[in-house]
Amino acid sequence: MSITGFSTFDLFWKQLPLFTLISCWHESNHESEAMWKLYSNKQGGIAIKTDFNSFLESFRTSEQIHVGMVAYVDYENDRIPEDDPLSHYLYKRKSFEHEREVRAIIQDLPSGNLAGSQDIYDIGDYGKVDLDQLIQQVVVDPFAPEWFLDLVQQVTKRYGLKVPISRSHLAESPTWY
Repeated sequence: MSITGFSTFDLFWKQLPLFTLISCWHESNHESEAMWKLYSNKQGGIAIKTDFNSFLESFRTSEQIHVGMVAYVDYENDRIPEDDPLSHYLYKRKSFEHEREVRAIIQDLPSGNLAGSQDIYDIGDYGKVDLDQLIQQVVVDPFAPEWFLDLVQQVTKRYGLKVPISRSHLAESPTWY
């Protein structure tokens, strides 16, 4: 069976991202200057520190959550399993190994015919989490201006988050100075 040139199998894989929610995190015991430079703009950025159990327990959903480390592979030579709808979200090119990514994935697949759905592009949702459970510490970009640290403190206070806030230590001089 095909619909406008796509087999049902092809259509499934093409539309799967519409039903997939992913939360991506960097896993490390230490801060990464490379990650600050990639994902912050020197005007201000934050990192949220948590641990694995707090991360898992913070999700507020009845959906099954799949958590896994991203595998970094050579797309030319390594095989990515094609029989698992989650596998496409747990592999990246070796060039991204510095990200050390952990992903939480929720797939809420509809029952019935995907191709016949008129509202397919209206599908989507944000995952709900308990921020008090999730956030153990907020770390402010080492290169951010002082006013940004103050702003982060004001915002967390305004929304009732009682978490430690600190500036990253990466911009500090080494202890032997």
